Amino acid sequence: MEPKLFLKVITRQGVLFDGEVSSVSSINKEGPFDVLRRHTQFISIIKNKLTIRKLDNKIQEIPVDNAVMRVKNELVQVFLGIKQ
Repeated sequence: MEPKLFLKVITRQGVLFDGEVSSVSSINKEGPFDVLRRHTQFISIIKNKLTIRKLDNKIQEIPVDNAVMRVKNELVQVFLGIKQ
């Protein structure tokens, strides 16, 4: 059975997104990248935007100034609203 990928996007005000996704994409200092199922553990500062590909293949984009993305055990956590 294929593992599931879950995304939780958190702001200072609360949870903006919490659910299963097909993939998550963003940009860090190295350039654009994608997170898919079975991604290795990963933590990064992200910028510009967060692109969410939902299970129905619909795309949702969230603008990002600075955020932290953490990937561990099929869970992607994004913490928006961090300061440099």
